[in-house]
Amino acid sequence: MKSLNLFRCFDSTSKWLASIFTGLILAACGGGGLDTPSPLYVAAPGTVTLAVGATSNYGISGGTLPYTVSSSNASVVSASGTATTLTLTGVASGTAQVVVFDAAGLSATVNATVGSGSATVTTTPFFATAPSTIKLAIGEAASFNLSGGTAPYFQSSSQAAVTTGTIDAGKLTITGRSAGAADMSVFDSAGSTLKISVNVGALTSTDLYMTAPSTISLEPAAASSFIIGGGSAPYTVSSSNTAVATAAIIGNSTLAISAKKAGTAQIVVFDITGKSVATTLTVAPTGVISPPPLYVAAPGTVTLAVGAT
Repeated sequence: MKSLNLFRCFDSTSKWLASIFTGLILAACGGGGLDTPSPLYVAAPGTVTLAVGATSNYGISGGTLPYTVSSSNASVVSASGTATTLTLTGVASGTAQVVVFDAAGLSATVNATVGSGSATVTTTPFFATAPSTIKLAIGEAASFNLSGGTAPYFQSSSQAAVTTGTIDAGKLTITGRSAGAADMSVFDSAGSTLKISVNVGALTSTDLYMTAPSTISLEPAAASSFIIGGGSAPYTVSSSNTAVATAAIIGNSTLAISAKKAGTAQIVVFDITGKSVATTLTVAPTGVISPPPLYVAAPGTVTLAVGAT
């Protein structure tokens, strides 16, 4: 009977020691198993908007360190990360997807929009078929074409009592209102600005002309020249695309055109009143110099007194 009690006592003691030992093991292992990390989290909305050149920081937590960061379009959004922070910088207008990964392969995604969200489009320079200075008679109007830049276009006169302007379908019209001087500023939607100085007074002139045909073809590096006359000197000239062709006035009566590389350009000659004549130049490897047409420097109709020469 005593031996049986001793056996029961030994058995109870063994179970007690076993439970203590098991508890110690569980405590050492964190209370019964391995810790489960909290979910990977980025403290940013699903979509963020940045200005070009702007930088924003967002907190990162959870998951398993270390973190890595990837941008689907680094030319739009630059992304980097530390153990606590995601940094995004707008590089250019557009969209990109930024993904944060932890060491276990878990990920969190942030969609980023920079600027308008539209990829930047390279445009031709803002251009007006107008000289930098024009002269108008009171009540006279002159029209010029606008191109390039970013439409729509806008205009503003520094002296509305002297001159006013309107823009319709890409055409700028300037009207002289009273004698004086004013600056006409023309803007595109991207902020590019052209300034035209306007002098309004009493003027008389003959028709402006040049011996260049309406279209010219030249090979790259070729050159051609034409005579200018009529209108009110001095004359000025502009090229709508100087990478394709340049133009200059030589001796106040000769238009010299130099082709640069393949493409097209509009060459416009102005007199001081803003009157203009233009030719369209095409530069191509197989270009052929167009000879000037036969031209008589007289208007279509002339009036003479009896016996006059």
